[in-house]
Amino acid sequence: MFEDYFYLGKITKIFGLKGEVLVFLDTDEPHKYYNLKSVFFDIEGEPIPF
Repeated sequence: MFEDYFYLGKITKIFGLKGEVLVFLDTDEPHKYYNLKSVFFDIEGEPIPF
């Protein structure tokens, strides 16, 4: 099911009071991903868009 997706990083902790999270980007070139409009999280085996 996830063959169209790739691992970019992981949530390291929550941040602030508005549901923000800190994400560790596991990539050599993180600047390529700064302007993403959405990402998908693997939640219980399902890709959930955020």
